[in-house]
Amino acid sequence: MNNQNLHKYDYKIIKYISKYDQISIHDILKKFPDKKYSTTKRINDLSSIYSLQAGLSINYSYIEHIQEYLGKGSLGAEITKPTNFYRITDIGRIELQNYLSKTRENNIKDFIRSFFFPMLIAAITALLTTYLTYSYLIK
Repeated sequence: MNNQNLHKYDYKIIKYISKYDQISIHDILKKFPDKKYSTTKRINDLSSIYSLQAGLSINYSYIEHIQEYLGKGSLGAEITKPTNFYRITDIGRIELQNYLSKTRENNIKDFIRSFFFPMLIAAITALLTTYLTYSYLIK
């Protein structure tokens, strides 16, 4: 799985789709208008990611376009037609969990760096100042 090309809006779309067993393209476009987010392009990219390994094309898509089964053709191949519905794949669910976990970890690190350490330094400084002030005044 290669998430180097995924943008935060890709993750938002994946997260939104993951809330439902299946969701229509119209509902996705209501939440993420195409003009603002390029949603149609993002959905096409997220649902058609392939990797060539050992001469085989392996599907690594994060979401899948649900197909309606129509039956078997004369050669035994399944005949399907696309619907207007999408769902998250197992790979998409794992990638979303990894992203959310990394985001949470980064938020905790930022909190510690931005708030906790400065407050700790300020408290130590205040205690030292108070101690030195009282020790200087007593002598």
